[in-house]
Amino acid sequence: MLAAVVLGFLAVGLAQLQKGNREAVLRIRARDGAQAVATEVIDSLKRVGLSSVKITAADSPLDFKKSRTFEGAVGKTTVDYNVRVGIREGKASADQTGLTREDPDVSNLEYDYAKNLDVIVEWKFKNSEQSISMSAVIK
Repeated sequence: MLAAVVLGFLAVGLAQLQKGNREAVLRIRARDGAQAVATEVIDSLKRVGLSSVKITAADSPLDFKKSRTFEGAVGKTTVDYNVRVGIREGKASADQTGLTREDPDVSNLEYDYAKNLDVIVEWKFKNSEQSISMSAVIK
């Protein structure tokens, strides 16, 4: 009788361990998926080029949704991501360009040489909000 009780506790403990392992794997896959989504967004904007990417207002970034499905031994899991992309301008002054200051017009020179990307990817995991943030520069 005592052996059956001990065996029962062992079985419950193993089940809890498996559940925790599965949740850890799902959390890792969801985070890896979010990094892949952010990287895809950054790469696609870099591919489009500097002149084609429009600067967004600070209070109205680009928002869209993306889903990824992961397959494993226990079946398929779909994670829905909310993606926010902020695009800011990068300014260069004459000091940063290496131009000389002999010409007075050059000292006031400013031009766009790059745009800064801020990508935030959010998703829900077990009723809590998870997110990652990646930044890049388009030249």
